[in-house]
Amino acid sequence: MFKNNPLKKIPRSPRACYTYTLLFCLGLIGFAIYLQTVMSLAPCPLCEIQRLVFLLIAFVSVIALLLKPSYKGICWFSGIIAILALLGALIAGHQVWLEIYPPPPSTSCGMSLSYLFKVLPFSSAVKMAILGTGDCAVVTWRLLGLSIPAWSFLSFIALSLLSFYTIKVASK
Repeated sequence: MFKNNPLKKIPRSPRACYTYTLLFCLGLIGFAIYLQTVMSLAPCPLCEIQRLVFLLIAFVSVIALLLKPSYKGICWFSGIIAILALLGALIAGHQVWLEIYPPPPSTSCGMSLSYLFKVLPFSSAVKMAILGTGDCAVVTWRLLGLSIPAWSFLSFIALSLLSFYTIKVASK
């Protein structure tokens, strides 16, 4: 019916899905580094946590690619990726919420994640990083009207959907 059916390009193997997941995560991390170094946009603690989640998803994808798991293993790896992606979506969604309903100006501190862990006790640093600071509510850059955390949220949702699709592909 269609000569150039775009659906033929959808990955049909778990390896292809893990490869796309890995490349997507590395591309996002590379773009984040570009925004930080070239555009001079300093990441807030929530942004740094989201980068860490993207790195963890990429790491799980590499392990899955190297081990060539059976169906049960694919379910495990894809499940881990889905959990990480949904956790990342939760964090990014929280940051979008902070952008819409910013905290009072007195909560702005501008501390990086590494500085938080150097200065504060572990539990306090984790709490402050997850709750976000005033800097997490500042929108410094947009693409097509969406902020970086909004794009991050959409990316995490896409990764979770891809992980479920990977299980579906493996079951055939």
